[in-house]
Amino acid sequence: MPALSEFLKGTVNESLTKILQPAGLIPGALLVLLNVGFVLPRASEEKVGVATAYSGINEGWQVVVAASLVLLVGFLLLSASGAVLDTLAGRTWRTSIVARLLRWVRCRRRSALAQRIKSVEASGARADIERLDDLLWRLRSRTAPAGRSSAPTALGDVLLGAEHGIKARYGLGLAALWEPLRASVAADDPAASAADDAKATLDLMANLTFALLLFVLEAVVVYTLFEDPRAVLLALGGLPIAYVAYRVTVAKAVSWCDAIDTTVALHAHELLEKLGIRNATSGADRRNLLDRASDFMLRDVADDALFGVPAAAGPDVTTSPNLTVEVHEREERSPATSDEPAAEQRASIAFNLFVTRAKHMTTWTTTGTLLFEDARLPRFRAKPDTAEDLIRGANAVTGDALRWAVIVVGGGTTTLSFRLDHWRIAVDQGLTVTVKTLTDPATRFLTVHNGTDADVEGALLRVFHVEDEVTHRVVARADLTPATPPREGRDRCFTLPKIQKDGTHRAVYALVKAD
Repeated sequence: MPALSEFLKGTVNESLTKILQPAGLIPGALLVLLNVGFVLPRASEEKVGVATAYSGINEGWQVVVAASLVLLVGFLLLSASGAVLDTLAGRTWRTSIVARLLRWVRCRRRSALAQRIKSVEASGARADIERLDDLLWRLRSRTAPAGRSSAPTALGDVLLGAEHGIKARYGLGLAALWEPLRASVAADDPAASAADDAKATLDLMANLTFALLLFVLEAVVVYTLFEDPRAVLLALGGLPIAYVAYRVTVAKAVSWCDAIDTTVALHAHELLEKLGIRNATSGADRRNLLDRASDFMLRDVADDALFGVPAAAGPDVTTSPNLTVEVHEREERSPATSDEPAAEQRASIAFNLFVTRAKHMTTWTTTGTLLFEDARLPRFRAKPDTAEDLIRGANAVTGDALRWAVIVVGGGTTTLSFRLDHWRIAVDQGLTVTVKTLTDPATRFLTVHNGTDADVEGALLRVFHVEDEVTHRVVARADLTPATPPREGRDRCFTLPKIQKDGTHRAVYALVKAD
């Protein structure tokens, strides 16, 4: 039974650790001691049953009962820490009339702070007793984000501001991904440890505030029932102490949010790796991935594209036994990115194949064949001039292939150089074309310009796309007319309307995955 013994031991240790945490134990002890010191004696005088029963037992048992109550109340407060924070932040009573009034007041304060910042920016640093960066920091960390209604309380605004700021900068939704992020970071990581310590202090101060407010409310009710207005006023004197504890809670909430921000900044990439999400290619791409991951965790909708597809291993080259091949590739773009448009826009991969004789071959001249395929480019627009044959795939599943007959002399190398297009857009009759990708990556916006000395009518626009390891059908969205009769080849051809000298024709097309 060693396994059962270890399990029970771990469970007991975990329970004791939770019960004895300061965030629950200290507020629980404070609440119990305040009741024992102020409410219990007066309740005993009024012959309240519970109070007289407690006073009637010996001192040893009184200590046992008080200690038990401390542990019980502390455990309940610790377990309800989330609900306590929601209450102090105004979330549990946000629809009440009082909450609406407090939100209006806090919105006015935010507007006043924003106006103060504008005044400092316009008048210079000496226009205010506070520095501009301090004011900006207070606006960001202590108020709700612009465009959203303020929370009823200062604590609520701090949490709103932090959640919005992290979402805006990193794309990470705290409600969805904070716990997975914390689980993916090592326990001894300084940033994560700072966040845990700040959260423990925040829970302690929030529970202390709640315990003080709860005691004040209890004392007011009890002394009112005892018809003792003087004691009621004395109990209300605890409100300033509770307010001071609440302001400390707000300050600790800011520290906790700062620690979360630091943890996200340092370890967001680890979260993507732990969740099995593909590697980000840039900061903007990482933000997009975290945004989609947050949405994925909150909704019952699959997002297969979020986790990516296995990276292509590169081209697959099959050679006859007497040849060996070394492949080098690089990305190429036409002058599409320059300020001056060209008659052709292109993104392609340039390949260099270095073909040599196999080591076991002893003949001076070696003749062989090789077959080139690439899963990233299942469709080739045209056969390179150096290739012997282009083998077309029979359907959407089978890809195209290129075949060469190669002769290698002596110990030399035969080099095959060619390029295959990801996409290509070309126009004839001296026109030029530029292509832009809109917010939706499947939608392309193109501009055809007539820089010739005369009007041009009936120009032919050729469009070809092979992206994301699939072949796309090009679907005209606006101002593109399919050529009649349809042209042969893999380009989608369109006939352009008449474009006057120095005139421009704009059109939109979309990429639709081919069946």
